[in-house]
Amino acid sequence: MNEKSNDDVRLRLIHSAAKLFLQKDFNSVSIRELAEMANTSSGMISYYFKSKNGLFEAMVKHQYELIIQEILLVLNEPGPIDFVQLIKKFQALYRKYPDMAKFETKTFMDETAFGNQYLKYLFNLERDIVNKEMTALIGQGIVEPTLDIEVFRILCYCVTVMPGVMQGALSEFYGEEEFDSFQNRFAEVVGTLISDRVMIK
Repeated sequence: MNEKSNDDVRLRLIHSAAKLFLQKDFNSVSIRELAEMANTSSGMISYYFKSKNGLFEAMVKHQYELIIQEILLVLNEPGPIDFVQLIKKFQALYRKYPDMAKFETKTFMDETAFGNQYLKYLFNLERDIVNKEMTALIGQGIVEPTLDIEVFRILCYCVTVMPGVMQGALSEFYGEEEFDSFQNRFAEVVGTLISDRVMIK
């Protein structure tokens, strides 16, 4: 197998695990089901991930690392944070991966869901990243020194994750064209409000 086909099979297994995770609990998903959905053999799960547990761990990491990447892209840009663009990046991410919001809700809300422990680890990792970056921006005189960084971080979840969770219903309610307009207005209004409160003018 060449490198490209290796990546293709691995990603197909990860995507299949994500789909089945949304339909069933971890124990109800069989290795055979996973392999069939990914159009490969059961042996490939052992080859790439050692076990079903290893596959599901890789799937959880893959889903949440997409979110971490978007946060880092915005935080690592020089100068003031563009909160309008941050919100728009998440809107695009949820459009590209429409099941991601359901995935987040399942792992956040269900303490017994597979991946919940990894999610807690990732939650703390992301808290450390945001705290470090925002503390540096406060030191540079870019962000208000009175900012409660942890409240700010959870606020950012609220204005990115929750609209993602609601996007299916909102899209159906508004219709595609009006929903696109709403998303742009939402990003502009909410992003500007956060900037006005967080950034030093």
